[in-house]
Amino acid sequence: RLIRRQRQMCIRDSDEAVLLYKEGLRIDDDDPELHRLLGRVYTKLGRFADAEVHAARCVELSNGENRRDALLMLARVYNAIGLWDKARQTLNDALHSWPTSAEAHYEMAKVAEALQDYPRMVDELREVAKLGDRDSSKEYVDTLSRRQRKIDALKSRIGARDASGGDYHALGMLYLETG
Repeated sequence: RLIRRQRQMCIRDSDEAVLLYKEGLRIDDDDPELHRLLGRVYTKLGRFADAEVHAARCVELSNGENRRDALLMLARVYNAIGLWDKARQTLNDALHSWPTSAEAHYEMAKVAEALQDYPRMVDELREVAKLGDRDSSKEYVDTLSRRQRKIDALKSRIGARDASGGDYHALGMLYLETG
């Protein structure tokens, strides 16, 4: 009921959302959805220690497809904190159980990029593309098209002989990052 109320109100005030979800947890501390939502709000507020606690509790309480979403949430928190090894391990757990989850592959690509593991990033993005229009593949297409526009702009600048050494370096890095 609290979740419905929050969605109906379209709460823009994160502090109000925190109070609402905490009230829900006071009533039922074993509701994984409330822990997940509270973790999202805390991540948005930059309160990563609190977000980690609630995301981990959500994983603990979840099962089935909800567990996949909980693992992705926890991985996003770790990614936001900069704990990329933990994020990678959490995503490996998700991918072990759900190898066809494009969203999990996309999150793994973001972690691989943060770790500067570009071959892994490219492999994960290819897997997202192969899986088609599932989960976050729209984000993948947007990211790829943005990078392709940057590559095209740098190539045209280099072709017009208006390029600096930095342009050549930037183009090389974009090629490296996109495989």
